Amino acid sequence: MKRIEIRSHRDGWFADFCHDEEIRKLFGATILPTPFTARAPIERVLAEIRRLNPGAAVSIGTPL
Repeated sequence: MKRIEIRSHRDGWFADFCHDEEIRKLFGATILPTPFTARAPIERVLAEIRRLNPGAAVSIGTPL
């Protein structure tokens, strides 16, 4: 199962597609920005990322 960790940063929320080589090949990195600002509640960020990635385990990771 794919794993995504949501990480906070002063600028907003980032998604870390843990050990996902397909994402690395497409974007050159596995940590990508989400459209959510730092003011967005984590519950909303998690719910939306889970909705968009139904086959992945989505959790909160350590801040960047």
